[in-house]
Amino acid sequence: MYRAISSAILMLSILIISGCGEDPVTVVTVPPYDIASASRGGMMFDKFWSAETGFNQNDTNMALFNTRPDFFRCSHCHGWDNLGRFGGYIGRGPNNNRPNVAGMNLYSIIQNKSPQELFNTLNSSVSRRDITFSFLGYVPGDPNDSAHKMPNYGQILTYEQMWDLVKFLKEGAIDVTKLYDASYSGTYPNGTASFYNLGRDGSSSEGTLYYSQNCSACHGVNGTSILIGNMTAGQFTRNYPYEVQHKVKYGQLGTSMTGDFEVSLLQLKNLFRALSDTAAFPDNTEAK
Repeated sequence: MYRAISSAILMLSILIISGCGEDPVTVVTVPPYDIASASRGGMMFDKFWSAETGFNQNDTNMALFNTRPDFFRCSHCHGWDNLGRFGGYIGRGPNNNRPNVAGMNLYSIIQNKSPQELFNTLNSSVSRRDITFSFLGYVPGDPNDSAHKMPNYGQILTYEQMWDLVKFLKEGAIDVTKLYDASYSGTYPNGTASFYNLGRDGSSSEGTLYYSQNCSACHGVNGTSILIGNMTAGQFTRNYPYEVQHKVKYGQLGTSMTGDFEVSLLQLKNLFRALSDTAAFPDNTEAK
């Protein structure tokens, strides 16, 4: 019931019969990974059931997803930077509305896994949280509580959707260590993170140009027109660069901010270098 009809086919083949009585000839074989969408996978990593991903908005589990969103969103276990509790989420402990952050550096792991291995992991039911799991009695401080387990995505997503996620992980996820420097101290869930040298060797002037062409219409010339968590665009980027890099590329789902799927690492470096300038992109002094 969770599969589209086409999902049952892992390999797309075009079969041509050249004539009556002749043997069929397979002329095209396209692996599912090759036709998967990294951009759609990036949006799914944020919130797979959003309208932007094409997810069935009449799915019977929508109420569950919306009631317990952080227990289903990949980004809220693995972090926007794919570093889990070793990155920007080092201090993001569990509570009644969210699970533990994953204790793995996913970005490092995916570098050594084939697309098929990643798909198999996503499609596995081993040590997964069943869709029927009841969150009643969930104990955030208990690491053995099944609420912390990865959802059984094989019950939720089609094969194509899982391949989209795999494509994002292999080709769309950004190595944030090339985008900024970070210092992590302490241990999860009470650690702290600080970020500096945003944009590293990027060009501030090129970043300002990119900002003016792609961001200023909504965020304003100096990033103060829209407050994000009571912060200006520059301020939010300086505090949460690990989240901003994903939102620039894949958008802020549910808003008019669409992603720039083709943005390059260099363009992100340039943008971050520009946004690191507190004079050009000042803080909201009332932010806490």
